[in-house]
Amino acid sequence: MSSDSDNGKPRYEGIPTIVDGSMAVVWVEQNITQGACSFPITSSTTMGGGYSAAVANGAKNVWGEKLIFIEPESEHSSASTCEGFTLAGGRVGNYTSGQGLVLMKEVL
Repeated sequence: MSSDSDNGKPRYEGIPTIVDGSMAVVWVEQNITQGACSFPITSSTTMGGGYSAAVANGAKNVWGEKLIFIEPESEHSSASTCEGFTLAGGRVGNYTSGQGLVLMKEVL
């Protein structure tokens, strides 16, 4: 383990946190994206809710940009919105699972 001095403390201590896998994904995504588009579908609802909560709390990514969250009317709309966001030069995430991904296939 690398340390700053002889006191044995690690150089980067981090912030101890206990979260589930969904919230770990949200933490990474809110730091590396500019926005997310998500239509709630079971089992990914937690991730969309976590990202929208971060947006509501004024979270910013590692570049200091305010985050954007869009909740469209369907999985088709979610995929299309993400595609447009990306084509405009943005970094975007999408939270879906199972049948939602199959539905998105039609527009991708």
